[in-house]
Amino acid sequence: MEGYEGVLPRFLREALAKETRTVEELRLREGQPLAASAAGREWIHPAWKGRILTEEDLRRVLETAGRGSVHTILDQLRAGYVTAPGGLRMGVCGEGAVQEGRLLSFRRVTSLAIRFPGKLPGVARPVVPQLLEEGTVTSTLILSPPGWGKTTLLRDLIRCLSAGEGCPPHRVGVADERGELGAGTLRYDLGPRTDVLENLPKAQGLMMLLRAMSPQVLAADEITAPEDIAAVEQAAGCGVSLLVTAHGRDRADLERRPLYRLNRGEADLSGGESMMDFLGRCLFLAGCTALGLARGMALQERTACLEQFRRCLHRLLRELTFSLRPLPDLVADLRAGGPVGDFFTACRESEEETWADRWQTALDSVVLPLGEEDRQILRETGEVLGQYDGESQRQALEALLGRLEENLAQAKADQDRLFRVYLALGITAGLFGCLLF
Repeated sequence: MEGYEGVLPRFLREALAKETRTVEELRLREGQPLAASAAGREWIHPAWKGRILTEEDLRRVLETAGRGSVHTILDQLRAGYVTAPGGLRMGVCGEGAVQEGRLLSFRRVTSLAIRFPGKLPGVARPVVPQLLEEGTVTSTLILSPPGWGKTTLLRDLIRCLSAGEGCPPHRVGVADERGELGAGTLRYDLGPRTDVLENLPKAQGLMMLLRAMSPQVLAADEITAPEDIAAVEQAAGCGVSLLVTAHGRDRADLERRPLYRLNRGEADLSGGESMMDFLGRCLFLAGCTALGLARGMALQERTACLEQFRRCLHRLLRELTFSLRPLPDLVADLRAGGPVGDFFTACRESEEETWADRWQTALDSVVLPLGEEDRQILRETGEVLGQYDGESQRQALEALLGRLEENLAQAKADQDRLFRVYLALGITAGLFGCLLF
């Protein structure tokens, strides 16, 4: 989420500073507190619950994205979204002002969905060799439901092809209608041989790139309209390889949509390949990629959780050494975000009589992204606290803290070593599935 200080208003930047977990999207709803989501899960940080959003808050977000004026982004608002500098995208809901069936603007804005563009350099590197046939990139569709990483994968595929990672370098033309692939500084992440055409309808952008820039590969995100498919067919007939994405859960889901139900024998993407063959080439790719990404993110969540527990227990150890305050008061001063914050809140609010029972109840009730060995250390910590004299507690806590730090070091090593491995395995499994079609 780095680099958006000039895009988000101050109250959102301050709220995000309290969240330690990875955030893919922010959800702002009038009359509700701020919510965040990642990997399909939505949550509300405890520190946000007391701050109810107003319509004015939502308008401030839009005005900041429009550099002080909603009128500068009015054309995008009519399409139901706004793309801010850096590729940050905002979906908009509210009360529309309509004339002759056409949305003119919004009278009231009641919901915003702010999506941060994902950056995973190298995620597409294992895929590239499998998209080549005799040194030529094969036209490929990346298919997945919304929010599963297909745009992130497409962006890195463009970078790899342009930079010549795993293949000969290619000239790549990008039709970036919504500014999600190469808007602003994102353009520098797409490789040295990439040309980006922003804020034009995809169909028009693809044709302009084809005529003006002589690309070897054309890329576009989210083929959603008949004119998009017509442009893709025309480009394929000119000897250009295509990389595009579309929304869909599986092949059956795609075939139920009239847009992709082509019965014309001339519907051709490259060398007589039918549209449905093209759509089926990477049918499972994004889904399997998402599974690998979810496994990798679980490693990150475990590391972050262990790090927060380490900091809290270090502080508790210092307080036990230099303070004579009772244990409940010491724990009441511990502050953490995410699941660890929920854990200490549950400890403080528990009605159990002994501190060990409170600790165990919180450990059983709060979902923590930890392994069994991590949880065992925490269970033993709860058994120590409040059961012995101060010196014995300190000695036992130091030993447990040492074990926790060993687990943290191993978790960081696993994260560095396995994150991209899981992601590459997911992509590779998806590609093998695509070959079945």
